[in-house]
Amino acid sequence: MRRRRQYSAEFKTATLEQTWQRGTSVMGVARSHGLNPNMVRRWMREALAASHGRLSNGGQALVPIATPDDRTAVSVPASCASSRGQR
Repeated sequence: MRRRRQYSAEFKTATLEQTWQRGTSVMGVARSHGLNPNMVRRWMREALAASHGRLSNGGQALVPIATPDDRTAVSVPASCASSRGQR
């Protein structure tokens, strides 16, 4: 049975930051990392929801990340990060 890959918060943050660069697309960034674009979009939704406090994650810790303009902090669920299977 195949196990799902788990990505570190640092990897997710770096990937999301790449999508914010001018002239890039989610699909292009996802493909450059061997990811499905839907996964990157899900990380974007989770980060946005966490930044607005709408993430119902059972009280789990959130990991802050910086947005492109550095005026607003965005958080991703810590449960999305794992030390196993880091890319």
